[in-house]
Amino acid sequence: MAIFSATRPVQSPLGPASQFAISTGVLFVATSAAILAKPWLGEGYASLLFVVGIMVIGAVSGLARAVITALVGAAAFNFFVVDQFGEFEFRSWAHLAPPLVFVVCAVISGVLSGRLRDQTHQSWLANARLESLLHVSRDLQPVTTPGELRRVLQDHVQGLNEMAVTLCWMTDGALLPVGSTAIDPAMRQEAITDGRSMLGALVYNGSRMPVEDIAFVAALARLASLAFTRQRLDGEVAETRALAKSEDLKTALLSSVSHDLRTPLTTIATAASSMLTFGDQIDAETKHDLLANIVEECGRLNHLTDNLLQMSRLQAGSPHLAGQVLVAQDMIRRCVARMRKQDSAHEFVIKAPRADVLVMADAALFELALINVLQNAAKYSADGTTVSIACKVEDGDCTIAITDQGIGVPASEQARVFERFYRVAGSTTGPKGSGLGLAIAKGFVEASGGGIALTSPAADGRGTTITIRLPRAQEEQ
Repeated sequence: MAIFSATRPVQSPLGPASQFAISTGVLFVATSAAILAKPWLGEGYASLLFVVGIMVIGAVSGLARAVITALVGAAAFNFFVVDQFGEFEFRSWAHLAPPLVFVVCAVISGVLSGRLRDQTHQSWLANARLESLLHVSRDLQPVTTPGELRRVLQDHVQGLNEMAVTLCWMTDGALLPVGSTAIDPAMRQEAITDGRSMLGALVYNGSRMPVEDIAFVAALARLASLAFTRQRLDGEVAETRALAKSEDLKTALLSSVSHDLRTPLTTIATAASSMLTFGDQIDAETKHDLLANIVEECGRLNHLTDNLLQMSRLQAGSPHLAGQVLVAQDMIRRCVARMRKQDSAHEFVIKAPRADVLVMADAALFELALINVLQNAAKYSADGTTVSIACKVEDGDCTIAITDQGIGVPASEQARVFERFYRVAGSTTGPKGSGLGLAIAKGFVEASGGGIALTSPAADGRGTTITIRLPRAQEEQ
């Protein structure tokens, strides 16, 4: 930040010694030139050389030194130039004219020089104020937290200590200064707000401060207020977006769950109602089919509920996701065994190394993620096709690749398949799910420090491969 002093005096760029040397030198040169020029120019024109020298000294050294030089120069002119060389001559009023003329020239040149330096100084102060405000604006712009805003503003205000500006913050309904500096209630205040409430103020003594510096302090307070207002508005916008996103998520959840719950509930209600109403008239085989339907649909409901609960865990960032050391092959075999009981229309083939591949993961989520990916593969591939599960160690990680022989995923939709409630278009008569399976798988592997990717087509222009990569666990764990 550009630091400047509001009370910086108007000074010549030259020091006192330099000014004295210049004044003495100019006076010596003017006297010598006048003595040498007198025989050709006369006393009147020779005196002009003193006038030029005095004007130069007034421009360089200021009014006081110019007047002193004018008096000394008048004495030198009278002693060395007027009539008798080496004698003071004051025989008539005409001899007083040179001193008066010299003094008048000194006053004029000194006043004009002082005004010029005053204007230069004011221009310097104005540039310093603008530069300081620019630095404040640049430093406040990227800040995103109230505490950091306060720290940045405090650092800039401390650089204005010669202005005697005190930064105060609103605490318990009262303005309290930063540090131990006491404030006078009669002093002027420039409020710092966030557009709604007063957060603090810049306190200063307005009676002892120039108008330009008062305007600077007011501009600094407005910059700080704009920064706090921007931060508050950013927070409100972020909160509004989060609420809107939450509402969209709730709407999508209700839309998806209401559809997915309706079918199994309808099946269960129909089967139970039939058994209750026509129990004596239904044969044993039909009763068995109805009970089997109830059990199957209850399983679907349980799976959907489990998906929703686990998605809530992942979305909330549950601290209990880290589980135990698991053998990847055992988890794959367990999931494939479940799928073979549920789905006899597809063949599930496992390709895995004999040596145990250990991973650190949440067992319930690991199993749920694998089941979801396997169900998704079977759902979008024709009956009689094969779903292969390959497990191997690659680049120090455990990779599990699940490949189907289904319709594949269009390139335009591959970037969205891991979004919640998103379903690949497929055929209009094809199976539909809740759109949570791959989203849960993605959440699980990312929470476990791994990654998941989709490749489609997998081979011969068809099929899809979902590759899950998980960090390996050490034997000691």
